[in-house]
Amino acid sequence: MKILKTILTFIISGLISVNSINAQTAIPGVKTNPKTDSLIYLHKEYNKKFQVIPGYRIQIFKESGNKALEEAQKTVEDFYNDYPDIPAYLSFQEPFYRIRAGNFKTRLDALGQLEQIRKKFKNAWVISEYVYFSDSVAIINSFKPKTSQDE
Repeated sequence: MKILKTILTFIISGLISVNSINAQTAIPGVKTNPKTDSLIYLHKEYNKKFQVIPGYRIQIFKESGNKALEEAQKTVEDFYNDYPDIPAYLSFQEPFYRIRAGNFKTRLDALGQLEQIRKKFKNAWVISEYVYFSDSVAIINSFKPKTSQDE
């Protein structure tokens, strides 16, 4: 008899836990459409592949010439010393080296940060560009000079 009670207790508790798991994943009284679920899945997959959106950055450097790369690298170091939380991107588009900073969704956000950056970089301005919408992606793809602590 005790064995039967124990088995019944396990079966009932198992049914209750399965029911509570189902209650957490579905909202009672709300029907889901499989087409909507597939669209959400496609949207997530698209965002994994293309992790950029139209946005704004602040360009702090644009030079060409024999010493442009060295000047750009020094400028990146100076920028990270002053603004360690803002990612900076060093790029080359013939014949110019450019440094662009930030991942701003709106022009207003970029203009707000521009006020601070212009205190050190007088010729900085806001430009429209595709930006990363995930902070982790921005950190991975940003150019950060090595410091003595990294070695």
